[in-house]
Amino acid sequence: MVAGLWCLVGSWIGGLLLFGFVVAPTAFSALPSPDLAGTIIGPVLRSLNLYGMVAGPLLAVLAIRLRRALHLVLLPLALGLAAFIAEFEVTTAIEAIRPLAFGPQPDPAALARFGW
Repeated sequence: MVAGLWCLVGSWIGGLLLFGFVVAPTAFSALPSPDLAGTIIGPVLRSLNLYGMVAGPLLAVLAIRLRRALHLVLLPLALGLAAFIAEFEVTTAIEAIRPLAFGPQPDPAALARFGW
């Protein structure tokens, strides 16, 4: 049971670090446009968010079964909730302004929201 807990935590943290320090920077520097990089990054980020939504509650259940302290039960639940919010609130907002920023006539305000 403890090994499963560490596998869940390690794969979650490792996936986020790999995404943040390798995948996203490489996509945005190697591809010719931020729009193209976003089309690649989006599904990867979606997978990480879905993993977090599942791993968070599973880690909380494992922490309860292992009789860990309350903060070790609540922390993965909070992180799973953060993944849920990132997927269904933040990503939805990004997808709403993306066509404005990278469409045929880019809107300067939308481009500014993307940092371009």
